[in-house]
Amino acid sequence: MIVCPHHQWYYQTDGCFKVAKGQDNLKEWIPDNANLKPVRLEEYGGFLFVNLDLEAQYLHAQAPQFLQDMHNYSPRLDKFICVERYQREVQANWKTILDNNHECYHCAVNHKTLMELVDYQKKAILAASTA
Repeated sequence: MIVCPHHQWYYQTDGCFKVAKGQDNLKEWIPDNANLKPVRLEEYGGFLFVNLDLEAQYLHAQAPQFLQDMHNYSPRLDKFICVERYQREVQANWKTILDNNHECYHCAVNHKTLMELVDYQKKAILAASTA
């Protein structure tokens, strides 16, 4: 069984929808519409990439220079090892934690010196222009 810890939707290991809390209260509920979609997982140079487009060209064909570029910037890439991993349990909703750390809605008030170091406005404009 695969369970989404946020929404509490349950899926079989083949991705077929099993049950969701409160689904009986939803009008026009179509369980077949809730199945997980297949994705392609590619290993390329020791990295794992997920591609949502099953018909897309493989990454090694799309970016044949990628690994060479990676090795040029990091010649010992093949020698990298995980030295340490941190894991921390927090008493909070995972989405709240991600929003707090990535969206930085609170930064202007709580982290003024950080806001002086990073040009968030420029990043937002760049992100909007590439979307």
